[in-house]
Amino acid sequence: MQNNLFRPDWQTESIISKLSLNDICNRDLKGLLIDVDHTLLTRDESIVHESVREWIESAKSYFKLHLISNNPSYKRVNSVAKQLNVGFSYKALKPRKSSLLEIVKLFKLKNHEVAMIGDRIFTDILAGNRAGMYTILVKGIGINGSLHRNNFNQHIESMIAKSLGA
Repeated sequence: MQNNLFRPDWQTESIISKLSLNDICNRDLKGLLIDVDHTLLTRDESIVHESVREWIESAKSYFKLHLISNNPSYKRVNSVAKQLNVGFSYKALKPRKSSLLEIVKLFKLKNHEVAMIGDRIFTDILAGNRAGMYTILVKGIGINGSLHRNNFNQHIESMIAKSLGA
């Protein structure tokens, strides 16, 4: 396995709602696949924060959007997707790339025209890179749409990925 599969194309120091849509547009992307848990809201929350809803609404003007989650709960992912009025996939089995590629086909786009946005290297970034997509690593979101401080999983994954040469 190539070490660069663990390296995001863009590693931000912010949560998704702080990402510049202009910066994403400048990368010639036409579609966004977005992770749910800890990217859009915490696992403990059921209501998407207003700042995230506003970001998603603005993003719809520029991109085709789809939520893609490993969460096995249809009810959970459907609830988030309904709040944002976007399509979704659950039980995606990331880092497998098959679910991502199905959405690219649905979008009628090329793999490199779609970005995978998520907070985890070993699921979101690895799946997106394996599928030939642009990958964006965001910081995990905390309660009420704030930055999640002390994101242990992301810290450990970053350390492991660096030790593997990513």
